[in-house]
Amino acid sequence: MGFYFKLNIVGIKDEEFPHWKTVLKTGWFYALPLVIITVLMLMGRSPGYAAFWATISCIAVSWLHKETRMGTREIWEAIQTGARNTLIIGATVGVIGVIVGVISLTGMGLKFSDLIIALAGNSLLLAIILIALASLVLGMGVPVTASYLIVAVLAVPALGEFGVAAIVAHQIVYWLSQDSNITPPVCVAAYAGAAVAGSDPWKTGWTAFKFAKMLYVMPLLFAFTPSILFQGKIVESKMPEIDAPFATVMQVSVAEGDDFSKGDLLAQIRVGDQVKEIKAKKDATVVQVYSGPGAMVSFGDTIVRSEISPTPIRIFSSFFSAVLGTIAFSSLMMGYWIRRTSVIEWALLAPATLLLYWPTFMTDGIGVVIVALVWFMQKTKNKRELQATSN
Repeated sequence: MGFYFKLNIVGIKDEEFPHWKTVLKTGWFYALPLVIITVLMLMGRSPGYAAFWATISCIAVSWLHKETRMGTREIWEAIQTGARNTLIIGATVGVIGVIVGVISLTGMGLKFSDLIIALAGNSLLLAIILIALASLVLGMGVPVTASYLIVAVLAVPALGEFGVAAIVAHQIVYWLSQDSNITPPVCVAAYAGAAVAGSDPWKTGWTAFKFAKMLYVMPLLFAFTPSILFQGKIVESKMPEIDAPFATVMQVSVAEGDDFSKGDLLAQIRVGDQVKEIKAKKDATVVQVYSGPGAMVSFGDTIVRSEISPTPIRIFSSFFSAVLGTIAFSSLMMGYWIRRTSVIEWALLAPATLLLYWPTFMTDGIGVVIVALVWFMQKTKNKRELQATSN
């Protein structure tokens, strides 16, 4: 009542859904192959060993219901399909191995990393944009898996220079490598979907680009709020800008594993006759000390690398902000929430999205208030229109 669907697309109604208890009672065993392969991998078994027993379990599970039971013919067809898929993957991985080997032997990876660092300057955001463009171009000519592996070899070291943890850097590259499937002008998955649906490929590509907008937001969340991946945020204390070409480290007040608070003294640097202090900007734990007493440093050199631990509160805040921010961001990009957004409502949702994505309770609170205001405005318009039509 008062709720409008933008395209009048309605899913299955609640009464048409089977009860979840019935679903679990009649089909819980279909998840056994996934459980088996996961448990065996966690036990340290080889991927081939885990896959073999998971495959055997698939056949066993299929025999539990008559309509899914696999006979000799079905098993043989499954083996043939698996063999064909394996050949495709094997050929792809073989070519990727050659490419990765060439990149490593020629030093192209280091040059690419240096290029990204030089172009991005001190901006992690700009570095991610450059990597996204490189991933998009590579994805036009190679499959997604190949694109990920190639970009990972080239870009992960560059992200590491910006203080991004290795697992976070790989996750960023992994997400960005998917964009070649749905980003025009070359979007293989979108074109394949257009062929099945009989729709216009170009329009389908741009529609896929619009619907997959979170593909471009998540890498930013990974980079700037790594606690969403249960990872700590890297903080680097670098040499500030000085008039001299270099300076001397006089004292380092912390060691690896030490905890420090905001404002604590980390190191003392001598520049000519002056002594400068480098103090902590945030609470963190020391990961590595790069320059000890007596070392020569220049502008931009990292002296202490530390990590902000992913506490339960930070993890919860990151997930909470991501969920709320995604709701606001979706309404912003689609121009629709419970009704089509006006210019004023759209202008309110834009800052609300930024505030909600930033993982602090204060920004979340302000963002929620703005989003609630937009919802109230749209709800009021719906009621007003409903009353007008009923009269």
